[in-house]
Amino acid sequence: MLRIDRVLSGMGICSRSDVIHYIRKNEVMDTIKKQRILSLKHKISEHQLESLMVNGKPFPFPTLNLTIALNKPESYLCSTQRESSNHKIIYDLLPPEFLNRNPTLGNVGRLDLDSCGLLIMTQDGDLHHRILSADVEKTYLVEFVPPIESDVELNQMKELFFSGDLQLRSEDSTLKPITNFEYINPSTISISIVEGKYHQVRRMFAACSKRVVGLKRIKIGDLTLEGLNIETSGAWCVLSKEVL
Repeated sequence: MLRIDRVLSGMGICSRSDVIHYIRKNEVMDTIKKQRILSLKHKISEHQLESLMVNGKPFPFPTLNLTIALNKPESYLCSTQRESSNHKIIYDLLPPEFLNRNPTLGNVGRLDLDSCGLLIMTQDGDLHHRILSADVEKTYLVEFVPPIESDVELNQMKELFFSGDLQLRSEDSTLKPITNFEYINPSTISISIVEGKYHQVRRMFAACSKRVVGLKRIKIGDLTLEGLNIETSGAWCVLSKEVL
């Protein structure tokens, strides 16, 4: 059973210290018992969260372990804070209460400012750790310049990425071999990796004298933008435990 202050702060309605204001104004109601909640000590089970209303409104996403998938656009920071007033953050794409959830609805890994695509965000610490610590395959669509000019150059790149011998600058060890390499056109390749080092894909292509001009993550494990029906930039969806 969960105290009402933890429930409201967990879903981003307000901070735990502010719950008393909602209680005093008689704005928290249990619709199953058809009674207003008048005490901070009131407890409710997690499966009863759908019965709660605050200020006459039900919770739109009644769970304390929310996990979502977001199709992150370029020019959005994976951060809870703006580096400047001109910067946009991923929470600008989501309902405002998502930023206030406790524990934080945090991104699992990140995509840099100039990258886009599939991003998982969760309140579930165990899930967050499981994805980051395991060799979960991540697939990227990579656009680069200058284009590949010959089969010899293409095969050299492919062999290097699969070899396990590529060591990036400032790294102490070589990269794990990629798990998939798909040639699309002379300036576009899809690759799958199981690590997540700093700017790894960009640095891999730089090692082949290529500059990445477009980077989109299209798959994490078995989850794809298409399969989740979030192919539109900025779209998002809630992930159920069954999907994960």
